Amino acid sequence: MAKPAYLCHDCGFANKKDNCCKCGKWCGSIKHPARLCNNCGSGSMRCVKCGKPILGQNKVPAVLCNNCGFANKKDYCVKCGKWAP
Repeated sequence: MAKPAYLCHDCGFANKKDNCCKCGKWCGSIKHPARLCNNCGSGSMRCVKCGKPILGQNKVPAVLCNNCGFANKKDYCVKCGKWAP
C-alpha cells in the first residue's frame, strides 16, 4: 500500500508547499498528493525533495502538479517511479 510523501519544514515553508515536488512548478488549483512505494516509504521519514529527516510535526504533504500527476501518473512513487497504488 502506498504511503503519503512529505516535505521537511525548509522545503515546504510558506508558498513552497504549493510547488510540485517532482518538477518544482507551481501547482495552481489542481494538486495531486504525492505517494511513495513500500520500499521508499519504509524506515525513518525523510523529505522527498532534499532527503533530510522530518522531525516531529514539521511535515508538509508533498503534492504533484497537473502535468506530473495527470491520469495514472499520480499512482507512481515520486522517488523511484514504481507503481504505488
